[in-house]
Amino acid sequence: MKTASFPARGFSSPKDVQAQLDDWFTTVANVRTHAVLKTSPAEAFATDRAGMRPLPPYTPTFGTRPAVRLPRNYYVTVDTNHYSVDPAYVDRLVTVHTTLHQVIVTGPGGETIASHQRIWAKGRTITDPAHQAAAKAMRQQRATTPAPKPSFDIAAADLTVYDRITSSPAKRTTA
Repeated sequence: MKTASFPARGFSSPKDVQAQLDDWFTTVANVRTHAVLKTSPAEAFATDRAGMRPLPPYTPTFGTRPAVRLPRNYYVTVDTNHYSVDPAYVDRLVTVHTTLHQVIVTGPGGETIASHQRIWAKGRTITDPAHQAAAKAMRQQRATTPAPKPSFDIAAADLTVYDRITSSPAKRTTA
C-alpha cells in the first residue's frame, strides 16, 4: 500500500484520500493473488464468510457478566485488573457491567455500588478512596466490638454411654 497506492496521486481532502484508497482496494489490492495465501483477499474473505454462522435473532448482551459473589477483598476482576467495590456488599451477589470506558458494578437491587474509569493496562489495582475508607472503618469496628455471646444454653451430653459401649465383653450383659 505504501508504494503501490499513494505515489503520484493528488488529494484534495481526507475524504478524497479515503475514496481513492477504497477504489484502489476494490480494483487492485483485494483482487490480486497474494503471494503467501496463494489466493486473493476477496476470495479468502468469501470462503471465510461462507463458513460463518448467521448472527443470532436477538442482540447479544455485551459487557455484562452474570452475578458474582463479591469476595472478602472487595475487588472484582475485569480482564487482569482489579476494581474496588463498596465493602458493605462483601459476600453478596453483584453484577459487573463493562464498556470501553467504564466499569460499573451494581448491587442485588440494581443500585450502582462502584463506578471506575476502565484501565486498559494489565495487572492494575484501581481503588476508590471511599471504598478504602469504608473497609478501614469496618475493620476498626470489628476489632473494637466484642463478639456476641451465644444466647442459648448447650446441654451437657451424658458420656457414660461411651463407657458402656467400650467396656469389656465379659462385663456386658445381653438382653
